[in-house]
Amino acid sequence: MWVRPSRSQMMRFAVVGLVLACASIADARTLKLDKDGLTAWVPDQWTVATPDASTTTVTAPNQGASATFLTQPIRDLDLAYKNLTPLMKQMLPSIQFGRAQRTTVANLAAIQVAAVADVATQAGTVKFEANILVLITPGQRALYVITVVQAENAAAFDGPLRKILGGLAQASGGGAAPGAPRENPCWEMKGQPNGWAKRDWNGVSFLLPRGWSATEGKNPDTDAPYLQIAGDDGAGILVFAFGAARPDAAWQQLGGQLAAYALGDAQWGEVVGQRALCARGAQSDGVLFHRGNVALVMLARAASDPATMRAVLGTMRWR
Repeated sequence: MWVRPSRSQMMRFAVVGLVLACASIADARTLKLDKDGLTAWVPDQWTVATPDASTTTVTAPNQGASATFLTQPIRDLDLAYKNLTPLMKQMLPSIQFGRAQRTTVANLAAIQVAAVADVATQAGTVKFEANILVLITPGQRALYVITVVQAENAAAFDGPLRKILGGLAQASGGGAAPGAPRENPCWEMKGQPNGWAKRDWNGVSFLLPRGWSATEGKNPDTDAPYLQIAGDDGAGILVFAFGAARPDAAWQQLGGQLAAYALGDAQWGEVVGQRALCARGAQSDGVLFHRGNVALVMLARAASDPATMRAVLGTMRWR
């Protein structure tokens, strides 16, 4: 789900001074990111602007570098990262990303990536460097921390920009504080993205993107029904049910199937308000609902980027 940035947001990223002076770190101050339960470190002499409720930009005194804190209503880290490419291309069409790395910032899971872009100016083409941090805040919104600097002067601003990227902290004093929101191990999709169609199967409702299909079948050994969801990108989700007295016993009963999907440990979470056992792998996921003496299972594997597959899993409702 991509939320289009406003024109003012785009201009904040694209307009960076072309003549850079020597950067000064001087004193620093703490910036509170309202509604997100986070604070950010910013150099004292940098200008802070808030063009709208979702955007805060800090700019060096000579406009030689900037950092923008942008929030969007996305609750899943992988979906938030997938949203990054269209978001940045609206601002810097020529942007090219490096290799993304998973990390931890303020005790929160995050994805960090570097990028470069060429911008045409009256003086010629100017190369810019960007460093971007994507995370889900304690307030359950996607936060993009985006630093931008002219490439030939990046060394002068390396210190303050690194401190900005590494200076996020939870406002309560850290992720281990009592009452801090626990990360949901399951995937959830709120709302219905444009072009996604609602489907139903044996009391299960879900959403499918354009180009995805759902095919019913029966296990030849047990005659039990199953559903095979296939993505246009090669992803697959197998949905089936079987009898089990307890959810933990049902998960253990899957045995070899789980091993084939290379899943991690199962944890309790929620999918659209429904309690579920969920396990994640690098390119795979498992979800188990349990009601009465029946377990409903979804085993998913992606061929490339798992974000869309996980979004489909996050729409599953068992009525």
